Amino acid sequence: LERNSNTPCRIGEVGELWAAGTGVTAGYLGNQSLTANRYRPDLFGDGLMFKTGDLGRWTNRGELEHLGRIDNQIKIKGFRVELDSVSKVLEKECEQAITIVDNNDLISYVRPHTVELKTLYQQLDDNLPYFCRPQTIIPLASFPQTTRGKIDKRQLLALLPARKNR
Repeated sequence: LERNSNTPCRIGEVGELWAAGTGVTAGYLGNQSLTANRYRPDLFGDGLMFKTGDLGRWTNRGELEHLGRIDNQIKIKGFRVELDSVSKVLEKECEQAITIVDNNDLISYVRPHTVELKTLYQQLDDNLPYFCRPQTIIPLASFPQTTRGKIDKRQLLALLPARKNR
């Protein structure tokens, strides 16, 4: 775990998880810039460490507690999916989109509510592999917001019983 560059975290302090050891590869094949971003020499042994993109902390009992992703990436049906990337594909055809997960299904909400769903599904089919495509798209006039002005994902989930499937 690290707080910032090469500074290990203290017990209980949240930091980014790095993996090291015999299972860590030598980098991304043919992608030196990504390798430079995600790998570095192991601080505690030989080889390389890999930046996982996960947050965690050591507990007082010496256990590693996983606290989720730094980004908006999830693992679904055995594949890693960046939810923001799915939304960006939809935003080529609508003003705003947000993608969330419900029971291992991807659900996208889009606005305005007048957007043509057939066009959105075609955009997904043309630009994303099958495992990244939302099963349901729900058009809304506006997105519910928290008191701090952010999109309220809990309220979006509450809309699911009325969802329409493709």
